[in-house]
Amino acid sequence: MKRTNLYWIILSVLISVILWIVINSEQNPYREETISGIKLELNNLSSNLAIDYTNLPSIEAKISTSMLGGQDNIIKNIRAYLDLSGITTGNHRLPVKMDSLDWKIKVIEFQPSFVSVNIEPIAKKEVKVVLDILGEPLFGFVSKPAVISPQTILVSGPESLVSKVSVASIEIKLTDVKNSISRRFVPKLLDDNGDNVRGVNLMPESVMVDIEIKQQLGYKTVPVIVNLSGNVDYGYRVSGIFIDPPAVTLVGDTDVLANLEYVNTTVININKATADITANPTLELPNLVSMARKQDFLVRILVESIEGTQTVVAAPILTNVASGLNADYSPKSLQIMISGPIPVMNTLRPQDIKVEISAKDLITGTYVVTPTITLPYPIKVISVLPEKFTLSLGK
Repeated sequence: MKRTNLYWIILSVLISVILWIVINSEQNPYREETISGIKLELNNLSSNLAIDYTNLPSIEAKISTSMLGGQDNIIKNIRAYLDLSGITTGNHRLPVKMDSLDWKIKVIEFQPSFVSVNIEPIAKKEVKVVLDILGEPLFGFVSKPAVISPQTILVSGPESLVSKVSVASIEIKLTDVKNSISRRFVPKLLDDNGDNVRGVNLMPESVMVDIEIKQQLGYKTVPVIVNLSGNVDYGYRVSGIFIDPPAVTLVGDTDVLANLEYVNTTVININKATADITANPTLELPNLVSMARKQDFLVRILVESIEGTQTVVAAPILTNVASGLNADYSPKSLQIMISGPIPVMNTLRPQDIKVEISAKDLITGTYVVTPTITLPYPIKVISVLPEKFTLSLGK
């Protein structure tokens, strides 16, 4: 009875597996693909022998598969290798072997099916690690000597390749760097001509390099203050001061910069100025400080006149009185309130103010007329009192 039950158990498991395979095949049917770039592995190579693996070809295989996930997933489940059991030094032509690691992949054919290899005695030697420093840190920063750990590495591999290695080089770019460097680098193995040597192993594979970058000088950006001397002429004022650029970046002693809040230009003399001034001053910098880069500064000082007012009294003159007529007007004078730049007002003379009453085209009679007032530029009339005159014409 027990045997019968065991028989049915085994049979049902087999049927389940077969059904699962059939269903899976229907849902994911087999397809043919060509897979390239399969890495060729080396199996069972004696520990005292080595191969230049850089010359080994990659394998291309034609397969039948129902696996999903693309070629990368398929390549993970295929092994191409050389069995080097019992192989000695010298040139050998060996068959390539290929295994599928998943039942969903079936290898139909692959190439190349044979590979020629040169088996050499393994060699080892220590080589010095050297740094190839390119460029300089950012201006104002300085690099300290590099610390390398370890200072030598062990190179192993085919004797013909190891013999070519002369140095392990690490290239580090310091151009415009301002932060210290502390990380691992993989050295390049170079021969006497500076060419790369590949196909050998490194122990350790990377080297720790520490380069301290320190700020040699301090930097600070401060505003530029225009330094003026003297006073503009009477009746004028400074209405604006402009400087371009308005700030400057300085480099120098960090203690001096810490106490520096602004810098002055050299003195610009505005004494007795009556017009705008343009200048190109330099900067008055303390000792141990200079500009981070050469700069020119343009200063514009706007000078304008101050407006003033005053009242003047003037007597009109008659013009254009017809021949044979006598003319009279009243009142005999008027008050004029004027405004303008104080310097011009101060030079104003009575003869500069002209008030005219015109009798043009008028005959005998009495008229109310408006005088014409003429003033030198840029003086303006604010008000006139009186605004009208009585003009009498008779014979």
